Amino acid sequence: MLSNISTIFSRDNLESSTTDQKPASPNERVDDLLQKASGNGEGGVRISKEPVQLQLVHAVHLEKTASDTRDPDYCGLCSLQDGRIAVLDSNNRKLLILSSSLQPLGQPYTLDYYPRDVTCYGDNRLAVMLLWSVY
Repeated sequence: MLSNISTIFSRDNLESSTTDQKPASPNERVDDLLQKASGNGEGGVRISKEPVQLQLVHAVHLEKTASDTRDPDYCGLCSLQDGRIAVLDSNNRKLLILSSSLQPLGQPYTLDYYPRDVTCYGDNRLAVMLLWSVY
């Protein structure tokens, strides 16, 4: 499915689509756009309107530590390929790494700026979006 979506938005497709198709209107829904881009349902992109049942498997409460100056504000997380989980604490400018059983691993990384989001890419690499200051 991801290969279909990445193909839809490749540079060649965007350049050719600017002359062949009218631009999407702001009111057009994402699922309508994906339906059009996938060839009206052909090509493997499927959107389900069925409700999804979620079940809590494991939870952990991360307490405020002695080095925290404010109550934690966990604003982003991602799962690394090896099972570890990266978690951002925006209020204390920290990046925590948790095991797959949600136990903290080592000391948190202190960041120079306020983190807002994190994503994982490649072999266990992270990209963190930082803000200069908080309003």
